[in-house]
Parts: sequence; C-alpha cells; structure tokens
Amino acid sequence: MHIENPITKLTQILTRPDGSQARIVAQVFFGAGLHRSVGVYVHRRENPDSPWTLCSDQPHPDWKHMPLEEYKKRGRSEVLRTVTPGEILKLSHALLQGSVDSLYEGAKDGSEGEEADAEMEEAGDAPR
Repeated sequence: MHIENPITKLTQILTRPDGSQARIVAQVFFGAGLHRSVGVYVHRRENPDSPWTLCSDQPHPDWKHMPLEEYKKRGRSEVLRTVTPGEILKLSHALLQGSVDSLYEGAKDGSEGEEADAEMEEAGDAPR
C-alpha cells in the first residue's frame, strides 16, 4: 500500500476547565522489520504561561497493594491522571487512520469544546 504523504506525528492540546492544559503527542515508529507502531507521551502545565512538564507513565510503586479508591486518586500513572485512555486512543486512532477528521467527531456545531491542535508532521521518506 502506497500512502502519498503519511502523517507520522499528531499533537493535541486539551484545555481543562481549571485552566490547566494537557498535550498528547502520538508518533509513528518503525521497529525491526519495519513494523509500524505508535508511541504516545503526555505533557501538562498549570496554565498557558507555564512550561510543559513530561508526565511519567509509571504507576505508584505500591499500586498493587492499594485499595481501589486510593489507587484511583494516587496510584495511577501521571499520564492517566492527566488524560483519559479515551483521549489517548482518539489521537492514536487518528494517526493510524492518517486523518484528523476523527478528532472533531462529536463536536457541537462543528467546533471542538477543547482546543484540538492537530499539528501534523508528514514524512516523505517514511517506509510505505
């Protein structure tokens, strides 16, 4: 299958009701044998003037021994406390489909309630 200008990286910035922001970056990687996979990382900041900080994907060291309610509050990784699995999957799916149209599905009146910057990188030299 030949794709003319494949999208290799998508970035989405989500603004929360408290003014904080989360940035999800999904990027295509090619492993051994040129198998395509998607890597995702998340940044957060308290307000638009603050610097971005990278969120850890590691859960709390004692997460296996925590009661469920405590795990929900502080046992999950910083990534999953910052963004939902659905937000991650939505961006990953858009990247794999090669289209940002799915990022705007369900938006009221064609406008997204959250800022959905779809910064794209197209790689002309990526394996096809």
